[in-house]
Amino acid sequence: MLLDVDYFNDDATHSPKEFRRRFKMNKELFLKIVYGVSEYDDYFMAKQDCTGLWGFTSIQKCTAAMRCLTYRALPDTANDYLRMTESTCTETLYKFCQAIITVFSKDYLRPLRADDIARILQKNAARGFSEILRSIDYMHWGWKNCSFAWQGIYKGILRSPVFARLAEGQAPDVNFEANGHEYNKGYYLADDIYPRYATFVKTIQSPANEMNAYFATWQEAAHKNVERSFGVLQQRFAFIRYTALTWSESQMCDHAQHDH
Repeated sequence: MLLDVDYFNDDATHSPKEFRRRFKMNKELFLKIVYGVSEYDDYFMAKQDCTGLWGFTSIQKCTAAMRCLTYRALPDTANDYLRMTESTCTETLYKFCQAIITVFSKDYLRPLRADDIARILQKNAARGFSEILRSIDYMHWGWKNCSFAWQGIYKGILRSPVFARLAEGQAPDVNFEANGHEYNKGYYLADDIYPRYATFVKTIQSPANEMNAYFATWQEAAHKNVERSFGVLQQRFAFIRYTALTWSESQMCDHAQHDH
């Protein structure tokens, strides 16, 4: 198989550095993803058809899905290199995304634990923001094939699960005192796109004195971390830089509920 010869054999044509550049991750991480989704869904395992011919391997299917996500390659382009039809590539992409969410959400999309909170608070305190949980930001992801009647439903930060939990008062417990007031919820660094909630610490627009200017400088510098993270994500996964093309409301909602 040409894909194995190029990237996965012991004497692969391309180096590990080239693999990372093409797949946007190192080979060990990619293979961890391949094994994880294959154990979850046997769709990714190679099977024989009625004529005895073998179908696509888990590596081929995961490669096709990753190329759609990282390069925003259209499903029909998988036919050139992987000999995979457009319909098969589309099905593989959706099954891959669902498997990723199911298999890895317990580690990467879970609520904060007590040890997470302690580590974050300690790190942010060293940066000058004690009791700050993290920076929070929002990036609009358009839906090209959204019905006109649904467009208002799928816009704005209200669709974010993080924001929804905050609006319901479901934030990690962090007890501290500031300016003579007792607080039991941590803060988030945010920008002006968010509502005026007590849990959001925003910058000071047009600071009137040196103290306010000092605070604004530090707040904006710390908040740039999350903005830079979005920049890295957009560079590695081109599909989030463009309008989503899916036709299915359920598929769009499933993906949108896990973006933060």
